[in-house]
Amino acid sequence: MKKLLTYGLLLIVIIGLGGFIYNKVQDQSLSIDKKETIQETVNEIDLTFNKTSEGVIEGKEVSLQTSREESSQLNSTNEEKQDRYGHLNVDSVRIKDQVDKSMTLSENFGRPMVVNVWATWCPPCKKEMPYFQTAWEDYQEDIDFYMINATNSQPGETKEAVNEYLEDLNLTLPVFYDINFSTMVSLQATFLPATIFINEEGEVVYHHIGLINEKQLLEQIEELL
Repeated sequence: MKKLLTYGLLLIVIIGLGGFIYNKVQDQSLSIDKKETIQETVNEIDLTFNKTSEGVIEGKEVSLQTSREESSQLNSTNEEKQDRYGHLNVDSVRIKDQVDKSMTLSENFGRPMVVNVWATWCPPCKKEMPYFQTAWEDYQEDIDFYMINATNSQPGETKEAVNEYLEDLNLTLPVFYDINFSTMVSLQATFLPATIFINEEGEVVYHHIGLINEKQLLEQIEELL
């Protein structure tokens, strides 16, 4: 328990620092043509890495190989994904629902999952929320969505604040609450937002740190189906 609380406190410091840096960059109104924001840099790194399985290496398109080679590459990519995300301890994630019922994500394995860790104080979280609302409306019959609030990640990040936030944005998608920082620790959500895509076997197939755009979200959802 002490170790978990220590990790939680470290996460608060890291997340707070990330939010501070993000806001400073926003305040200085940096030109997008001249400098990339911290958030965009994170997304570009993640997107570039992800595109290697689609025939893009170092930003240059290369021709695809024969169907046999494609199959071999796909199997290799899946193995790499398992190694890449195997350190994420999804089984230990504990959350509460709107009526304070406690549960673990592993209790609901058997269907694909989209897990998003967010906070009301996080500007990128607010920007991507409409994408998740639409995706949930379109795919809720086939995929479970867990919008997990990073509760207590900053002073004032409470259930009451979350309910007000949801009402202001007219959001109806399912929202849950982190318990003792277990979500942030287990999913290594040191920068918000963070989105994790889990297949029906309970395996993490993609872990996205930072703002995810609508196209990326839908592409990853389609891969789960």
